[in-house]
Amino acid sequence: MGINGGVGTMSNCVNYGRVSGIVDALNNNITENVGGIAGKNNGGTITNCVNYNTVSGSKYAGGVVGYTIFNTNTTSNCVNYGDVSGLEIAGGVVGWHEDGTLSNCVSSGDVTNTKGGGTGSAGGVVGTYEKKATISISNCGWLYSQANSKGVGSGDVTTEPVSLDQTGIEKSVVALIAEPMNITLRTGDTAKINLDTWPGKPAKFGEYVRNITVLPDSEKISAKVNKENGEITLTCLKEGTSAVSVSADLYTTDFNNSLAPSDKPVPLSLTIYVSARRTLGGITLSPDKMNLRVGASGKFTATVTAEDAADQTINWHSSNEKIATVDNEGNVKALAVGEATITAMTADGKHDAAAKVTVANRHSGGSGCAAGVGALALFALIPLLLRKKKS
Repeated sequence: MGINGGVGTMSNCVNYGRVSGIVDALNNNITENVGGIAGKNNGGTITNCVNYNTVSGSKYAGGVVGYTIFNTNTTSNCVNYGDVSGLEIAGGVVGWHEDGTLSNCVSSGDVTNTKGGGTGSAGGVVGTYEKKATISISNCGWLYSQANSKGVGSGDVTTEPVSLDQTGIEKSVVALIAEPMNITLRTGDTAKINLDTWPGKPAKFGEYVRNITVLPDSEKISAKVNKENGEITLTCLKEGTSAVSVSADLYTTDFNNSLAPSDKPVPLSLTIYVSARRTLGGITLSPDKMNLRVGASGKFTATVTAEDAADQTINWHSSNEKIATVDNEGNVKALAVGEATITAMTADGKHDAAAKVTVANRHSGGSGCAAGVGALALFALIPLLLRKKKS
């Protein structure tokens, strides 16, 4: 987004694309503000957002927001993974933080500015901090390096962000994202949604995320939640489009307390959108289901049985590519433990069929070794049995 206005709220956003401004020095045409989530936060709210890619090519560049202004401005529970480069000011989370509040944010990207002579500023969390009465920076951290040795590039900061090493980044928790946020199911199908904490992956999910509630459209979707690992199971009951509301209390990492979960929860809410429809038919899949282990492969064969199918070109789709992928020939690759639905559809969208792929852990190897030893022992006995028969 370019500008998030005074009454605007941006939440639960994820950016994977590169963001770059325009630099045309000859015509004095240079983008003022660029951010991974928003160029400028004009007194609004930006919360629970993640940026993965690089941000560059503007006077004020930030991994999350380029420029924040007005005392109503709030930027919280955000993560930046991308490198940030500003022409004058660059910050891992916010480029120029003029007013408002900044809390519970982390950046692990490299931050640089290209203005020479020491007149520019760059910081792991904030590029330039302009002190005003209502400004506060609380519980924020960044990945320290020799190049990124400052949490705040310039400005008189009351509370400094905390410098972190890579281990600290991996343990940090400040945001909560549902994966995936949009899913398509058929009636009777089940899908598993994972609540993931960012940027770190805590060993004990339940210590950081508590009081998870899921409110589905009861006529169309049923839901169950595992509060220990954040896995939500949705079952499609009826065709239509539904919005599943998820709320939870996030106990963010306390950067000033040995990276332990804080004692004050941050209430967050997410929405998962589910589109459900019936199976169209007209295609037969073989096999009708598949069980694989992580790393293994399989193949579905689609046969168009509908007599009115003029175009028999098949397009393939996986409901969860983190569990299993499928190529344009129906070849399936198992990537992680879980379930995915593989769909074959004619190019005109008039006929389809679906089959479930269940992926389990790899074999431990114990039973395989035992079977191998048994087989070797049997082969060793064969010559002895043959000699007895001859005698």
